[in-house]
Amino acid sequence: AGVDKDKLSKGIESKIKELDDYRKKYSQTIDRLSDYIASELAESSNSGVERTLDYDRSVLRLIATKYADMTGSLALLMNGSGEVVAVSGGKTNAKEAIERYAKEHGKRFKGGGSERIAEGMLA
Repeated sequence: AGVDKDKLSKGIESKIKELDDYRKKYSQTIDRLSDYIASELAESSNSGVERTLDYDRSVLRLIATKYADMTGSLALLMNGSGEVVAVSGGKTNAKEAIERYAKEHGKRFKGGGSERIAEGMLA
């Protein structure tokens, strides 16, 4: 009573393809969601935004990048877990903006970045 390796292999391949299809659909959904949120943020303020949103760091980065590209301004986004992302679409230095925000709110920024994009944790 052995396992038919051909059937097993085809079954695994089928599941891998199914997972890949789900991954693609998830990525497309996240992309559309980030477009929508960035547009909403841009409508509320096109001169820079600081917001706490309930998304992981990769989604925050996507939203912040789209907002900054749309408006030419800074997006400083964080979540309840202390993750923070800043993306600058203009002259504001993203890393300095997070450091300034952290200091103003009695927190420490643990992370890194550049003038364009910075990310890490607020503690």
